[in-house]
Amino acid sequence: MNKITALEEENMKLRNEINEMKGHIFDLDKKNDIIKNEIRDNITNNMVFNSNKIIDMIKFEIRDHVNKNISFDLNKINDTISDAITSEIKYHVNKNIIFDLDKVNEIITNEIKQNVSNRLNYNSEKENINDTDNIRYLIKKDILDLTTVQELVKEEKLDICVISYGGSCSNQLVDVLHANGYNVRTPLWDKLLCHCPEYIELDIPIIYIYGNPINSFLSVKRRNPYWIENQKKLSNNLDIKLSDENLLKLMIRQFNIWSNVKKKNVLILKSSEIFEINIVNKLESFLNNKNLQNFPVKYKNPITDIKNLSKEEIVLFNKYKKEVNSIIQQFLYDK
Repeated sequence: MNKITALEEENMKLRNEINEMKGHIFDLDKKNDIIKNEIRDNITNNMVFNSNKIIDMIKFEIRDHVNKNISFDLNKINDTISDAITSEIKYHVNKNIIFDLDKVNEIITNEIKQNVSNRLNYNSEKENINDTDNIRYLIKKDILDLTTVQELVKEEKLDICVISYGGSCSNQLVDVLHANGYNVRTPLWDKLLCHCPEYIELDIPIIYIYGNPINSFLSVKRRNPYWIENQKKLSNNLDIKLSDENLLKLMIRQFNIWSNVKKKNVLILKSSEIFEINIVNKLESFLNNKNLQNFPVKYKNPITDIKNLSKEEIVLFNKYKKEVNSIIQQFLYDK
């Protein structure tokens, strides 16, 4: 084969390849649409919103814009966040732009400013709760909106509201009051009011009863379901982080609030008083009822043994020694 023949064959191959390519023209616009659709599907299926960043932003905004005496409607904020996320994802998908987290942050900031209220009113220094705890208390999912309690109490016709931090003979007191014809166990009382965390205005008698905080703490802890439920009720928070320390702090906080209430319709009782003869005159005077029966309450030996503290419990009580001793001092000596 000479050189001319070889060139002709090579030329023929090139012509054939060109002819084949003419039948398969590359459609750039069509390929571009495929790429766009693939990007849109990928964003829709794989974009994950970082809720932790939003939570951090909420905390920062609270520190900047919310003082210790106000709270906000977290449900409204959550709804706004959800709407913002949906809107931003749609905008991202349709316009192929970067997700604008600053816009969501701005919405959160405005929502906090608009929804803060003067519902919570407590002195964090007095109650031994630091700023981090204040924020955690504010960022919560309420069991019950305490601003609506007055009307609900009227609807359920609650006669007397007995409140405690738990492990303080409150159920024994309630049982005897019930036996005397008082409506004291209602759904609302069982849901939250039995361990209401803060003072509420009611037009009925309120009895706050407390016990030795160490005994009370151990009594609640021994009964595991109450260890969980009491922390939720004492914080009015379904999402509270559970721990022994949190339980003790919430007990201290509640005591500091309720024991300092000076209202004619609020009676502060020690758990030991319901077993003493003086309880008859005290309750008859407070309830304006001279026909109370079954008081004083029959004393039962407690199951809780304060002598068998665990190492962790000893450390915990030492950490809050000042606060615990203050309650014990009132329990033992204040009249």
